[in-house]
Amino acid sequence: MEFSSKIIQAIEKIQLEILNTKQSKNQSNINPEREISNPTTGTRIL
Repeated sequence: MEFSSKIIQAIEKIQLEILNTKQSKNQSNINPEREISNPTTGTRIL
């Protein structure tokens, strides 16, 4: 039981880190000059 709660805590930490990186990416996307979008793959190169 304690093992599964540790897994849940780890997942929550990862989710928070993902949210934080998304927010910082949005803030860095304010300058569109630096952003080059790749139409073939749909990925954005910053």
